Amino acid sequence: MKFKANEINSLKDRIKRSNLKLIVSLMNDDSVLMIEIRDSVNLLATRDLSSCYEKNNFNYVIDKLGLRNEKDLMDDLFHGIPYHLYEHYQEIGGYCQGWLCFPIYFDEMYFEISILNRLKLKFSRSECLVDRCCFNYSNYYNFTLYIGQSEIKITRGVTVYIDNAGYYDQLMKNIGVVDWFGERYACLHYVFG
Repeated sequence: MKFKANEINSLKDRIKRSNLKLIVSLMNDDSVLMIEIRDSVNLLATRDLSSCYEKNNFNYVIDKLGLRNEKDLMDDLFHGIPYHLYEHYQEIGGYCQGWLCFPIYFDEMYFEISILNRLKLKFSRSECLVDRCCFNYSNYYNFTLYIGQSEIKITRGVTVYIDNAGYYDQLMKNIGVVDWFGERYACLHYVFG
């Protein structure tokens, strides 16, 4: 579902008037919902995150990140903004960890998303490429794409062929309840150090 400009402006106003304004924002022409995770105790588990997207119910994230007081606004943001980025910066040890969750539609599948100072992701029906990544962290990069039952390790600048990873064949079958990210969403997990 795509929101119209006036609905996006309404969401932005609601964010500004809420207690969320320090940790929630919209990026990339309002296509990315950015949520900053402040405490490492609240880090997200990929399988639990997957369950939210499969059920289209974000209570786990809302509860885990202490956003219950703004549940209605968070539900509207999750359902209206297509890309969801959860990010945690750890000052001690100097690393950044993030989860970029995005919809996938294999019949019309091609997109590029560039998230300022973080990464550029090119994704199509058959391949995935992380083109660049955060400039503040240069010692260590780790990218894992969770799609269906596949857990695909990605190297920056190297194209990964998704059908070679077995996902496309799995998508054509009735996979069942053990999927990582079902048939409608995928998740790119990254760590910069």
